[in-house]
Amino acid sequence: MLSEIYVAYAATFVLAFSLYPVLARKELKRLDYREFVLLFTIFNALGAGVVAFMLGSGFAFTPASLALLALLGLLNAFGFYATFYAYENERVSIILPVLTSQYPLIALFDSAIFAPGSFLSTLAVMPLLVIGILLVSRKKDLGKRRTPALRFIAAAALATVTWSVMWVSFKYYLNPAQPLGDYAALAAFSLLWAVVASAAFVIRTKKRTTFEGMERGSRYVLAPGLMNGIGTVFLSAALVMAPVETPIVAMVVTPLSIVLAMAFLKERVNGYELLGIMIIIAAVVLSTGIL
Repeated sequence: MLSEIYVAYAATFVLAFSLYPVLARKELKRLDYREFVLLFTIFNALGAGVVAFMLGSGFAFTPASLALLALLGLLNAFGFYATFYAYENERVSIILPVLTSQYPLIALFDSAIFAPGSFLSTLAVMPLLVIGILLVSRKKDLGKRRTPALRFIAAAALATVTWSVMWVSFKYYLNPAQPLGDYAALAAFSLLWAVVASAAFVIRTKKRTTFEGMERGSRYVLAPGLMNGIGTVFLSAALVMAPVETPIVAMVVTPLSIVLAMAFLKERVNGYELLGIMIIIAAVVLSTGIL
């Protein structure tokens, strides 16, 4: 039987991951996604570091592990930019299922490298993902013009692939005794790369006014940033405690977040999109071996 501590950890990451995309989508109407990512990574690193420290994680690093964490932090920051570009322009109910497809991709990369015997069975769900993504990327009315959502779907898909590579590397090439401390360091490097990207943007475009509203906007990004950092740390802790059950529990996040987006953001999906969402979720479920 799962302990009360595990239930608390699982409830925390499910709630955090379900709420943060909805809050992020709302606040991206106030801020440019580049402003949002810089603020988000600040609060993400803060939440991850504080919770990892409170849970008693180790913080022992070698030069090699720090170099790898810096690289993974770059991948993480890139994933944030692609994700929030997508959320800025498209609905949570469309983008989140695409991001959720990282679970089958992680399973695919895992099996290809470490469990070749299960590679073909994992590969078999990939056509379902493609079909689902094609269905949710049909043309739709965006404001005054009719534009394919494909570029926003592509941004989310790119973030998905990036994060899949990042998590597989994180799982197998870092210290298994301190996953919480390692993620806190990874989040700090993500912040560093976001600062570098923001500085490069200002220098290249000379549009310093783009970041003038950041102090005002920081309070709007506080909640989603902290939620992602805290949620990821509790997810890591839950995976250590129950590696089989935790991916099953995580399946709740996507449908719950979509329901919240429909309730609070007034999002709606048509029949094709709903079918695509259901197919993607089915592929995720199949990849975890639940069925």
